[in-house]
Amino acid sequence: MRRRPIPCRIIVTLVWLAFLSVLPPGPARAADDLTPLTVLGYGCWVQDLAAAAADSVPTRLYPLGLSPHDALVQDNPVRLAALTRELRVREHALTDAWDASSFKTEASALAAARDYRDVGQYELALRWYAIAQQAAGLPLPTGPLAHEMFATAVLSGDSLRIDERCRDLLAAGDLADNEGAAIVAFRHYLARNDRPGLRRLLAQAAAQPERLTPELLFWQSYCLVAEGRHAESVPPLLRLVSGAQSAAGLAGWQRIWVVRALPDGLYMADRGGAAAILYGMLAVQPTGEAPLWASYQLANFALRDGDYAGAAALYRRSAGAAPVAAWQLRAVALAGSAEQLVGVGKGVVRHDDAHDSRP
Repeated sequence: MRRRPIPCRIIVTLVWLAFLSVLPPGPARAADDLTPLTVLGYGCWVQDLAAAAADSVPTRLYPLGLSPHDALVQDNPVRLAALTRELRVREHALTDAWDASSFKTEASALAAARDYRDVGQYELALRWYAIAQQAAGLPLPTGPLAHEMFATAVLSGDSLRIDERCRDLLAAGDLADNEGAAIVAFRHYLARNDRPGLRRLLAQAAAQPERLTPELLFWQSYCLVAEGRHAESVPPLLRLVSGAQSAAGLAGWQRIWVVRALPDGLYMADRGGAAAILYGMLAVQPTGEAPLWASYQLANFALRDGDYAGAAALYRRSAGAAPVAAWQLRAVALAGSAEQLVGVGKGVVRHDDAHDSRP
């Protein structure tokens, strides 16, 4: 289903609300080096929050990238029993044939590899994938073949096979041409907490920023944040939100993560003015946890700038009706502290006024 284009008036309204209604006064209003394209692009992503929250059902399952429906069909017991019978027939034919070359075309080898993979015979599946690669005349697996081989290696749990696939991926050079394999690699190294492998892949991605697809930009940013390298995550995130139709291929949870991660990254990179503008655009959204988090961050800006009343109101907003997260509970406490500071300020003013009125 095609998404309707976002009217420009909505984006302009968001920007003006951010500037005039939400942002605290003082240094936080400085735009730093945000470009109009970035601000408008981020506005489109923010406007998509409600749809992203509703799009919570996964569309591609790790590591093969299958849809949930296809995964259920693939794991159907009747289908698996039929595959087992077909594999027995194929193995007997290979044993009896004097010349097995007819079984080793690219198409037949791929079919055999997928059948063995689907019944859990991953080592045999990888052998047939290698035969398919050889039949195709490829020095290195690329495209969908590279994706399937890497995913099968991950399913096998064999670290040697996974390392072989990673070496092939890095040797191929262009991650965009091997997007599926690169995404599996990012997710595998992240899940296994394999920092050396993850850093090699991140270095490869950093060397080709212009070539990365939106999905690769997302996983590059996500892994950089997981590594604690928040400042380095900002350039790929800026490229992602500034690109035309970048959000279209990402899942709902990914789009929500991006709209929260970009201002967080800017803040961690000591670009508070730019972060405050994006937090302001996010905070005016009516639903979800991300706007509450943005309000919490804006409250911190207001508290730092001495706007205690504004900080208290923003802390109360960020806590929500039923605070659950640790930062929401902290917001409740900080709201009380900010309100006390407002009272102290009023007391000081009254004291000064009384002192000035004395003859």
